[in-house]
Amino acid sequence: MTPNHTSDGDGAAPETAEDLTAVRQALGSRLRKLRQDRELSVRAVADESGVSAGFISQVENGHVMPSVATLIRLASALSTRVGDLFDQLQAAGKVVRADERPTYPLKEHGVRDEILSADSTGEIEVLRSVIDPGASTGSEPYVHGTRVEVVHVLSGEIEITLGHEVLQLGTGDSITFSGEVPHGAANKDTTPAELIWITTPAGY
Repeated sequence: MTPNHTSDGDGAAPETAEDLTAVRQALGSRLRKLRQDRELSVRAVADESGVSAGFISQVENGHVMPSVATLIRLASALSTRVGDLFDQLQAAGKVVRADERPTYPLKEHGVRDEILSADSTGEIEVLRSVIDPGASTGSEPYVHGTRVEVVHVLSGEIEITLGHEVLQLGTGDSITFSGEVPHGAANKDTTPAELIWITTPAGY
């Protein structure tokens, strides 16, 4: 599911095809380097992450951008964090300016995650997430090493999956859950959903 998007729901300029290609190529190169540094074969990473070796080859060659859920599984297979698959995602200091937020470049899948926190200890992470209509974190729920997560809906509506339970949240609603429960988020509405996502320890 990769809908065609022209913005991230907050007025940001759309990314061009060249921008998206550059993001995919940078991610692929980073993934390949991490895999080779760990002396892991494509097959080994595929088996550990639950995706096909062909798909990993496509990612490493910059042909496809994995969903949030798949990125998390790939990072886990490499014993690293999702942030390590991208460059320069560390906040510069205690204060994170609105125009300097580190951002995960996942707009190709209709998801924009911005880091609001700057905790160098990794004990907590706060994200602002914008999920476009029809977009989601992936087709399968995931876990990524967190103990507790809190989601607060700033605007729009979001569907949160917790194990076999599906919950609908609207503007102003919040939910707290164990990070050990497989989870995911999907926007089934016609307008973007803006969320504050808090995890402890840092999940990305």
